[in-house]
Amino acid sequence: MNFIYLFVSKILIFLRKCYHYEDKKKFKINFENQSSYLGKNSRFFFKDIHQIKLGKNLYIGENVLINCSRGGSVTIGDNTGLAEGVKILSWYEDSLPSLPKKIIKKDIVIGKNCIIGYNAIIMPGVTIGDFCKISPLSVVYTDVPSNSVAMGNPAQIVK
Repeated sequence: MNFIYLFVSKILIFLRKCYHYEDKKKFKINFENQSSYLGKNSRFFFKDIHQIKLGKNLYIGENVLINCSRGGSVTIGDNTGLAEGVKILSWYEDSLPSLPKKIIKKDIVIGKNCIIGYNAIIMPGVTIGDFCKISPLSVVYTDVPSNSVAMGNPAQIVK
C-alpha cells in the first residue's frame, strides 16, 4: 500500500511541475514579445499565470523578485522601469508569537511610466500612480499618487 501511495504521489508531483513549467514558458514567451528587457537572476513566483500582468516596454533589472505565490496579483503598466534588486511582494505572513499565523494577500498596481529605484521594496496592497518615482532603498507601505516622488523607510511623498 505504501508503494502505491508513493508512486501516485510522485506522479502527481511530476504533473504539477509540468503544469508550472508550461505556465512559465507561456509567461516568458509573452514577456519577450513585448519588447521588454529582463535582467539576470530575476525571479517571478506565481501559482497562476494571470496573477502577473505586465505592460509593454518594461525594464526589469537584475535580481528583481516578484512574488505572488500565495495570493494577490501584480500589475505593472507600460514604460516602467524596475532597477536592480527591487522586491515586489503581494503577500506576507503575519506571525506574532501569541497569535496563529495568518497570510495577508493584497493586489499591487504600478502605473505607467514609473521608475522604481535600486533595492526598493513594494509591500502588499500598494497602488503606485502614473509617472511616479520611488527612490532607492525605499519601503513602500502606502499608496503613492500620480506624478509624485516617494522616498525613505517607510516611504513618504516628497513631491
